[in-house]
Amino acid sequence: MRLILIRHGASVHTLRGIIAGGSSCPGLTDDGFKQAHLLAMRLRTMSEAADYQILSSPVLRARQTADVLARPGEIVSITQDSDLTEVHPGEA
Repeated sequence: MRLILIRHGASVHTLRGIIAGGSSCPGLTDDGFKQAHLLAMRLRTMSEAADYQILSSPVLRARQTADVLARPGEIVSITQDSDLTEVHPGEA
C-alpha cells in the first residue's frame, strides 16, 4: 500500500486572510478547483494511484478537493474524518 498525502487546493479563506474551519469555510477559489482538476489528471497517469481510497476532513475546501479527485463517473468512496481537520477554531 502507498500513502499519498494531498493538501486541498487554494482556498477563499487564505485569499481573504481569515480563519476558517468546520462550518465557516467558504471553500475553494477558482484556482483551487483548477489545481484539484490538474491533480486528478496527474493521478490518473500514476500506476501507484490506480486504485485508491480518499480520506478527507469534513471542511468544505478539503471536501471539494476530494470530490474532484473522486474520478467523475466512477465510484470512489470518500471517508470523512474530523481528526484530519487542521484546526478547530471554534467561533473564530
